[in-house]
Amino acid sequence: MGIFTDIKKRIEIDWIEWKNYKISLWNVKRDRRLIERAIKRARIKNASDGKTYYVLRDVTGGINEFNSSDVRYWTRVGMLPKMDINKRLTEALAIVTSSSITRNTYTKAQNKKEEKTTIKL
Repeated sequence: MGIFTDIKKRIEIDWIEWKNYKISLWNVKRDRRLIERAIKRARIKNASDGKTYYVLRDVTGGINEFNSSDVRYWTRVGMLPKMDINKRLTEALAIVTSSSITRNTYTKAQNKKEEKTTIKL
C-alpha cells in the first residue's frame, strides 16, 4: 500500500503546483489587460486635456490612470503611497504624456529600476 499512497501524494503535489502555475499565468494576463485598458483611457483623457497620466497600482491592487491632481487626492485618502515625482516615475507601470522630456525622464527612471533589480554575476 505504500506505493499507492506515494503516487497519490505525488499527484496531489503535482495538482497543487499546476494550479498555482495557472493562477500566476492568469494574474499576469489580467494585469496586462488592466494596464492596456488604463493606457487607452489615459490616451483619451490626454487627448482632451493634455495632462500627463501615470498608470499606477493602488493599495487594493487595482491598476488605474492618474494625473498629478488625482495622485495628490488619492494619496491624502490613503489609496496611494506618498511619493515625489521621481518615485512616481519609478513606480509607474506606464505613462501617457505629450512631453518628450517627461518621457525621457520616465525611461531613465525605469532603466535605473531595472539595473537595481538585475542580478550581476
